[in-house]
Amino acid sequence: MWRHPRGAFVFGLGVVSLALGPICIGLVLGPIAWWEGRKVLAEIDGSPGDCANRRRVVLGRRCGIVATAVLVVVLVVALWASTFTMCCADPASG
Repeated sequence: MWRHPRGAFVFGLGVVSLALGPICIGLVLGPIAWWEGRKVLAEIDGSPGDCANRRRVVLGRRCGIVATAVLVVVLVVALWASTFTMCCADPASG
């Protein structure tokens, strides 16, 4: 069995993106973990033999997907909130 050299990087990036999710940097790392995980999994699947850290790469990629979904939800809620406050603000109270 062999280990992919970027397997631990993808796993760490995915976990950090979830751990720092409430902070903006965690939300930015999610798509990066998703992207890198996809590339590493393609390299692992294209190589002969079993990879010892494939499961960690899959977990890191999934964490990146979840962090990206959180990013999308946060952006939609922020856009909705800003539109709602601009639309429904009382001009007389300003």
